[in-house]
Amino acid sequence: MPSAPRNDLNVSRRLRRMLKASGLPRIGYAHWLRMRYVELTHVLLILQRQCTRGRIVMAMRDLLEGWADTEEVQPDYHRRLLNLIRGVESQIELWVYYLPAFNRS
Repeated sequence: MPSAPRNDLNVSRRLRRMLKASGLPRIGYAHWLRMRYVELTHVLLILQRQCTRGRIVMAMRDLLEGWADTEEVQPDYHRRLLNLIRGVESQIELWVYYLPAFNRS
């Protein structure tokens, strides 16, 4: 009998490990934006109770999409990361707003 999929994985730790293995630069503004995205994604997945391997892979795909070595310092890549961060922040706000209603039922 297969075991149930885990939904309690440490998203931040696993994403940081994946980023390190990917060889992305670990300095500069783009790195700071990636780490901010990692932290916010972890918070969102905890709220959703969706800390699964599949969600971690999707988050990593979002971080790698559109990246090229020449784009590390380009405003387009930074803008894309900022848009990802804003999207996660808005999802967190929605979950925080609606979470008490879910807990009452």
